[in-house]
Amino acid sequence: MTESSAPYNAGQPPGPKEASVELYSQEGDTPRTIWVYLNHQGDLEIGSQDFPSEALRGFVGGAGEYEYFSTVQADAKDRLLLALLAEKYRGNPRAVEDFRYWCQARGIPCAFDTWGHDYC
Repeated sequence: MTESSAPYNAGQPPGPKEASVELYSQEGDTPRTIWVYLNHQGDLEIGSQDFPSEALRGFVGGAGEYEYFSTVQADAKDRLLLALLAEKYRGNPRAVEDFRYWCQARGIPCAFDTWGHDYC
């Protein structure tokens, strides 16, 4: 996997949001908000909106606001999901149960089924 310093839609502001979750919010002299969201193309974007103090505006070309973000294209979201789940549940002998309860607690539909086989 390669990493690029330029986002998928380089030079463009984040697109309209289909669904979003706020991850972080800071008030004060340098307010900042970080979101993760799905845009209308199905891409996952994580971005920050910052309002630098007067003292820091020189670092961002004098801008009173700036945004930056990383984008995972829609066709790579499944790999991202698998990597995140592996990081969260790898080595956990209760991974199936914990995952199911985690989904239920957040209102995420998750089917559960069992299967057995007699090896006589």
